[in-house]
Amino acid sequence: MNRVAYLKQLNKHLKNLDDTERQDIINEYDTHFYSGLQEGKTEE
Repeated sequence: MNRVAYLKQLNKHLKNLDDTERQDIINEYDTHFYSGLQEGKTEE
């Protein structure tokens, strides 16, 4: 599963949270993906 698919699924599962909290969590995971890419890892 790539970054976009993972974040879409995560967003779907966090739908019961308020928008700000959900976006904070999504941003945190997106940052982890970006850090991994910077270290030479793939999205999957």
